[in-house]
Amino acid sequence: MDVSAEGATAHGAETAVSPRATAAFLLRCARAPDRFFYPCNAKAREPRDCSYRLLRAGGAGPVTVFVAECAYGEGGTGWRVWPCALLLSCWLAANHAALPLAGSRAIELGCGLGLPALTAASLGAGDVRITDCLPKLLRTVRRSAARAARPHLVAAALLDWDHVAAPDEAEVYSTEQGVKAAQRKEAGPGGGGGEDACGVAPLPAGDRFDLLLASDVVYSLSHARRLPAVLERAAAPSRALACLMVPVRSEAHTRRFLDELAAVGFRVRLARVSARWVEAVVAVQLEREGEGEGEGGWSECAAASGRPFYHHRASGRSVWHRPAEMDYAALLARAQPDTRADEVYRADTRLTEGEILFVEAARGEPPLVPADTG
Repeated sequence: MDVSAEGATAHGAETAVSPRATAAFLLRCARAPDRFFYPCNAKAREPRDCSYRLLRAGGAGPVTVFVAECAYGEGGTGWRVWPCALLLSCWLAANHAALPLAGSRAIELGCGLGLPALTAASLGAGDVRITDCLPKLLRTVRRSAARAARPHLVAAALLDWDHVAAPDEAEVYSTEQGVKAAQRKEAGPGGGGGEDACGVAPLPAGDRFDLLLASDVVYSLSHARRLPAVLERAAAPSRALACLMVPVRSEAHTRRFLDELAAVGFRVRLARVSARWVEAVVAVQLEREGEGEGEGGWSECAAASGRPFYHHRASGRSVWHRPAEMDYAALLARAQPDTRADEVYRADTRLTEGEILFVEAARGEPPLVPADTG
């Protein structure tokens, strides 16, 4: 299953992904939640340059986010866009008005191809850093950043969590560590451990951010232990908000991550990523896509044989199959309006392996996005 796309597929030619294609893909994932645990497309093919067009809530104009893919040897598991990164980007587009984006400093941790951070930049974040531990991957991210609406405010930066908290011994054998070790070996002793080998500078230790983003980065107990320390170090001391998509690959690892996040001073709230929650997030991507053949313009008719067909009054078009717009209209009508994380996390909060969590972790007073008290 892949995100439906329009345009050329060869590397160097741009593949356009429409709002409707993004919404349809995420709705399919919501009906089969296991799909969130795999890349949007893992087929053996040449890397593509993709442009994601996203609609913003509140009638604001669309944004286009350019994302370059890379080879697996350059990006490891970050070589393709993953569903949780796509969903987090849609959440940002749906909630941009409630977030402190204008003039804020934003960072993505364990960025992969950096779609959420690049989306935040397109939505008005004032200063964006896109970070990972793989210098070759960041070279690809830097090419994407150069295509941002305000490229002078977006930069790739090397951030190795091992330098914040030492990894567990078992992490030496992980795919991530293997790809990183190979890149550092290729860089050689003169490459600063790989930090400058590809021309990507490390993130300055003192940098602090208002908005922190991450999607699907808790793969092990070591990640669960180290990521809260990384978030704590990167968060602005007076006020910060972390927004994270967290697939529960292990109940124990996820609980350790959330417990540690609370222990370093974040107020942790979560939402269960149900099919209804996904519908509410992607509804924004469907609001204006039916112009010309809008959701309300289709009606069901019957041919002389009794076979049903569908007619669009404004365009005069008739088709035998049920138009997707009719289903999207029903989706928009029933979509729950609030996609905030409204469940306060506690030590006894139920966690289920295989579910997806959306986590908001706030630091400072007051919360950047006030909780719904209604």
